[in-house]
Amino acid sequence: MFMQQEKVMRGLQTVAAGELVVDKVPGIGDRIAPSGLAGRAIAGGLAGATVYEAKGGQAWKGALIGAAAAVAATYAFFYLRKYARNKLDVKDSFVGGVEDAIAVGIAAGATSGR
Repeated sequence: MFMQQEKVMRGLQTVAAGELVVDKVPGIGDRIAPSGLAGRAIAGGLAGATVYEAKGGQAWKGALIGAAAAVAATYAFFYLRKYARNKLDVKDSFVGGVEDAIAVGIAAGATSGR
């Protein structure tokens, strides 16, 4: 499978680490802007296709589910982060750190049955 190749995995890990850093930089556009949303949908689609294919399913179904889940999560976390920052007077970097911990936990749980 394409995404399980060593070079591809290392490249994607580097991109993911970069996203964790860039997400905290002030002045970067909102994640729900078309370019950010498209990138997240593509990443979710690739992940979903890989998981579905690894489990013997059809990659296109996994891609659709993964992309939809990524878009839904993007909007959910965007508004949750905004709410926490405005209503709870919590620093954005703290909320972002919690958000990242949740995302890593979900990813670890989803891939633990390897």
